[in-house]
Amino acid sequence: MILILGIVGSVIAFSTAWRTDPKFEQEFELNEIITISLVKGEDRALYATYEDEDDNIDCRTTGLSIEEPASDFLFDYDGKSWQTAFILAPDRDGDYKVECRSDSSVDLAIGETPAVTQRNIGLVGTLASPCLALTTAVIIVLVVTLRRKSHKDRLLRGQTGM
Repeated sequence: MILILGIVGSVIAFSTAWRTDPKFEQEFELNEIITISLVKGEDRALYATYEDEDDNIDCRTTGLSIEEPASDFLFDYDGKSWQTAFILAPDRDGDYKVECRSDSSVDLAIGETPAVTQRNIGLVGTLASPCLALTTAVIIVLVVTLRRKSHKDRLLRGQTGM
């Protein structure tokens, strides 16, 4: 029973981990100048669909810091494979203009920054849940076995008069 609960917990953790794909606030095309409203301290990510690893995207903004992402974050959405291209970090609340160029055909979107931590916690839960259930089952078996042996030994001592 405990192992079944561990497997169920693992399935729930796995499905939760993969529901953390970011939501897009705005999709746009290359060479299109868009205006986005941002709040200081609430970074946004610029996502792109790359056809090739060597595709380069050049984005320009007015008064907005554009940073390379700390790590690659890949996910599928709407039948396309997306990747974090840049992190947009506003220094103040306001409207910002963004324009991106590339030699290749690339779809672009701006949305929430990736919830990598939440995904990693879900994946750890996927592995930890059945391990915890198995460990709990082993401990229960050991405790029951030792208690039965102890009880049996007391009964045997009672029969022999010791």
